Amino acid sequence: DAFETIIHPTASVSKMSKLGRGSVILQNVTISSDVEIGNHVIILPNSVINHHDIIKDFTIVASGVCMSGGVTVGESCYLGTNSSVIGNVTIEKLCLVGMGSTVIGDIPENSVVVGSPAKISRKLLE
Repeated sequence: DAFETIIHPTASVSKMSKLGRGSVILQNVTISSDVEIGNHVIILPNSVINHHDIIKDFTIVASGVCMSGGVTVGESCYLGTNSSVIGNVTIEKLCLVGMGSTVIGDIPENSVVVGSPAKISRKLLE
């Protein structure tokens, strides 16, 4: 396989979770049970990914992100530094969550959301 999955030694990844190829998990990341991480996902330091979360291919999770259980993040998303996503929420593909934002509801594809609670600021591709 041309792409290795890299897990920093200080990261904690449950054996009951699945990591896609070419993904990078950096310092002090916690990935709890039954999480599915897609291919080519980057999770930056000090982020927490809770039970039954799904992060699809080509997504970047910035430092300090906290995701409650049951969250789904679509392909090619960016979750900004210190943002939070409250449980059982779906963020569709091609979304950007602003730094420090708190997502409490579903986000449609191609959206930029900011604030606490997060609201749609604009669409990316119109």
